[in-house]
Amino acid sequence: MEVVRAAVVGGFTDEVGNEAEPVLAPGTVTIEDPPTPVAMLAPVPLTKRSIALSWTRNNDADFNRYKLYRSYVPGVATSLQRRLIAELTDPGDTDFTDTGLDPDSTYYYAAYVVDEIGLASISNEVTGTTLENEVPEPVTLYAPWADTTSLSLSWSQSDADDFSEYELFGWEQDPPNPPNTALKRVIARLESPGETFYTHTSLVDTLVYWYEVAVVDSFGARAVSNAVSGSPRPSLP
Repeated sequence: MEVVRAAVVGGFTDEVGNEAEPVLAPGTVTIEDPPTPVAMLAPVPLTKRSIALSWTRNNDADFNRYKLYRSYVPGVATSLQRRLIAELTDPGDTDFTDTGLDPDSTYYYAAYVVDEIGLASISNEVTGTTLENEVPEPVTLYAPWADTTSLSLSWSQSDADDFSEYELFGWEQDPPNPPNTALKRVIARLESPGETFYTHTSLVDTLVYWYEVAVVDSFGARAVSNAVSGSPRPSLP
């Protein structure tokens, strides 16, 4: 039995069955029976952004919910940095995938069991670490197609699952001088992996233009392609 601030009434009966008037006690009584805690199992890193969590089932008759917490520091029970990441009301729901995490980062987890009157018991604390972020594969930049004042560029498509953008770099060479890499700059950013074409316009046919394209992932890691060069076609007299 569990009661919270319950009133207590006393009654007295003698040997021959005479009963006194019931008397209400001046205070109240609370009888608490916290729920049975669950045991967190070892987390499994799924990706650089997610960790799979699981725990044993609670079989208490007055089960109400699981409350799953994550912290950036040890001591989930008292951490000021802890965050509630899930509330599950089915006692059979004993797994959860935590997503939106940072790569190669460690997190601390614990689960509370809460009963129908709000009493809670915390599990053991477990630690999980996401996978490291890998630099995306570079793409191949093809030789440009020349027009009289422009160069059209194309490259293979990136299949990075956390693609963020392409950065197209360009710089110039004024023959017979070598390419001036000090002039290297970003001339375009393309935010779709399917955008694999770009036309660089307003060019001078006496210069050689050099290019590279970088694949950038959501964490800022870059993979730079091969370099290609070209010049616009001279205008006909």
